[in-house]
Amino acid sequence: MIFTDEYKKQCFQAFQYDHERISELMELLDINHFSGVRGLMEDSISDLKEEIIDYIEPGEESMHNAKIDVLRQREECDAQLMMLLEQEMEENDIRERTRIQES
Repeated sequence: MIFTDEYKKQCFQAFQYDHERISELMELLDINHFSGVRGLMEDSISDLKEEIIDYIEPGEESMHNAKIDVLRQREECDAQLMMLLEQEMEENDIRERTRIQES
């Protein structure tokens, strides 16, 4: 699977404030490591959901809303990742059927 520059940019924007994960994510995207990207996405989404369900102190509403926006961006990246995987599987299936027909 080859990740497009557009997808990498989308992921960078979704993870730009996660200093612990962003460099690992970008490295995994550069080497086209699907399962590593998927695992990192799942972990980060899960962690963010846990942060969001915490009690909100007065005055923390804007921080809470920002976390929700980041969660949406990451979930969009994850959904896009699954679409890329489906496309790749379909293309592989078509190539395999074509190869069988040609033999």
